[in-house]
Amino acid sequence: MIAFDTPWTEADTRITQSVRLGEITVSLRSDLDEVAADFSGLYRGSPPGEQAEAGTIRMDVRRVRGSIPLGRRYGVFGDGRQMGKPLRRDEVLPQLEWAINSRVISTRTDFLQLRAAGMVRDGVGVILAGGSGSGKSTLAAALLARGWRYGSDDLILIDPATGFMHPFPKAICVRSGAFDIIERLALPTTGGRYHVKGVRGRVGYINPHDVAP
Repeated sequence: MIAFDTPWTEADTRITQSVRLGEITVSLRSDLDEVAADFSGLYRGSPPGEQAEAGTIRMDVRRVRGSIPLGRRYGVFGDGRQMGKPLRRDEVLPQLEWAINSRVISTRTDFLQLRAAGMVRDGVGVILAGGSGSGKSTLAAALLARGWRYGSDDLILIDPATGFMHPFPKAICVRSGAFDIIERLALPTTGGRYHVKGVRGRVGYINPHDVAP
């Protein structure tokens, strides 16, 4: 049986980081140095967020207790909710990124939300729609390397009153089928490491700030 440790409180000593991704502030708390380092690498260059800001997405990653045959496992929580099953270390980062998206979708209903990549050229927002695995993130990374401005690789937020597309500049997630393209474009994956995203297999992440301001 798996049991999650006691949720963090304001009095504990876990590492906390907070970043602003467009209209969204995300705060991560974790006592795992490697998770904190991964998150810091993904969002190096993003402006800091205020942890006490109303509407902040609060993420928590911590070890979980379980039976020995399972080995060490980790849990991801979003705003106090358990987000998925216990994970191996190489599965944590993709689950954390998915959980942030999930919490934004649930809490920011003031925006029209589209599951698509969004880029900007000469002040005009361009929506790159397509099914899962169709190459939206790879195309977004390639356009970013060619001088386009980055909005998002997976979730577009549109103000229904103005029609403006608001940036949600998450780290760009690329699957194993696109690794050779990313290498040919000389785009840097954070840490040069890959992670496991469920049935989708290996994925890598690109910090958009490492490609262009």
